Amino acid sequence: MEKFDEILKNKLRNFQETPSEEVFLKIRAKYPKPKGFFSTYKYHMIAGLTILVLSLTTIYFINNKTKTTETTNQITNNTKENNQKVQNHKNDNSDNYISSNSQNNSRPIINQNNLDKNINIKNKEIQNEIIFKTNDTTICGNSIDIIFDANTNFLQLPKDITVIKSKLGINISSNNFGKYTIYYNELNSDNKIKDSISINFIDNNFAKVNFSKENICPNEDLIININNPNLEPIWDKTNLKISKKSNSTYIISDLKQGENIISFNLEKNTCSQQILQKINVSELPKYRIQTIPEICSKSNASLTILTDANNINSFTLNNENTNTTGRFTNLNSGIYFIRIDFANSCHIADTLLISDSLNISPYFISDKDLINKNSYQFINQTKVDDIGFEQNQNISFIWKIDDKIISELDNFNYVFSKSGTHKIELLANLSETCKKSYSETIEISEINLRIPNIFTPNGDGINDEFVIHYDGELVRFKIDISNKLGEIIFESYDINKSWDGRINGNNYASDGVYYYNIIGEDSLGNKIEKRGVVQLARH
Repeated sequence: MEKFDEILKNKLRNFQETPSEEVFLKIRAKYPKPKGFFSTYKYHMIAGLTILVLSLTTIYFINNKTKTTETTNQITNNTKENNQKVQNHKNDNSDNYISSNSQNNSRPIINQNNLDKNINIKNKEIQNEIIFKTNDTTICGNSIDIIFDANTNFLQLPKDITVIKSKLGINISSNNFGKYTIYYNELNSDNKIKDSISINFIDNNFAKVNFSKENICPNEDLIININNPNLEPIWDKTNLKISKKSNSTYIISDLKQGENIISFNLEKNTCSQQILQKINVSELPKYRIQTIPEICSKSNASLTILTDANNINSFTLNNENTNTTGRFTNLNSGIYFIRIDFANSCHIADTLLISDSLNISPYFISDKDLINKNSYQFINQTKVDDIGFEQNQNISFIWKIDDKIISELDNFNYVFSKSGTHKIELLANLSETCKKSYSETIEISEINLRIPNIFTPNGDGINDEFVIHYDGELVRFKIDISNKLGEIIFESYDINKSWDGRINGNNYASDGVYYYNIIGEDSLGNKIEKRGVVQLARH
């Protein structure tokens, strides 16, 4: 019996699987131990035949299993080649690997655990679930967002490709342009999921776009230059006021205050370059102006610019006086130009009039009697705030001839008893601190020449020009007016052509004293020569 056991052990060493205990029990039950030699010999023969049959059956079964394992390994290896960088790939591959026993130079040794595992994986179906929700595509640019809700650990990324999470799913970006394929391989004991996506990244920066400014002022135009004149922009917003200045220059006008998004596309070879730029239009500051009028022409008017805006830089009056408070004092009545600078490079321009309260404009007309050439009537035409003095009950007058008080009436008549030049002055009074005067000179002689001492070219229609009167017919006349430097600023050969206060008919002369020189001759042969001064006062 010991010999039988030894034979049986030798037989079973060549098998991959050892027969179970149940097989041995069945053999021993069918073939009990023999009592004699013959019986022992018969027992051994029958047992040997039985073992031979079992051995052949086992070999057949193992061969079939080996083919199944090889087929499974082949499938696994093909899957490995088509799905690179799958996690734990090396471990799975070593489990499915079939090796040969080169030392014993015998039939292949099959690991039963690996065999069972391969059979289980083979029985699992490959899941056809779509991982990438986007089809293969071509992208103009180097970045794309796609829907993706799977595990990014199962992604196999080519060189130059980077994947990060985004609101949509994932963002795929490339360092270079070209076509790339991204694989998804999920291999474990429960699932075998595969998917892929191909993305062709195309360079879409084929034009450079320059914006004139990122921060512009209200009502300032935005200028856009495109360095490729063959590209026509496709604007995202049609409500923009856009004008085309040239093939490469566009102007956008009337942008709203605050932040504006300028967006348009440039298309070339089925590719689109998106241009997106934020343009900020500065807020226009709100302001109001308070003025105090000039009282009685005393240069005591004031102007204050009030605003709550915090982006004001400075205030300028008449392009001369600049400050940061917005308050200006000691002003005369008249028109003023205001400039408010804000947001570093923006400004507002405005114009206002400062009035002259209790503005006295004394003036009179000298009316010579036609019979008695030495008799004159002086007619008062004084105004207060551009209204005739008759409407003001507080005004009073003093008439002076040659600095002597002659009358306090509104109008008066006077007969000159002496020939020569006489000064007639009208003084208008509203109060002790509000007075103003006007005067003329009259020549009493055979030559009657009347020349004003002052005129006010302020456009109010009263005494706006330096007018000279002569009682008689002139055959020759010339007048020239010069400034303090002796420069002639007005010249005329016609007594009816008066001086309007301009320098040679151009710019306005400043307030002050000017000198006149008159020469002429009347029809009776009387020579006329007169020099004097005249005061120009616009206020």
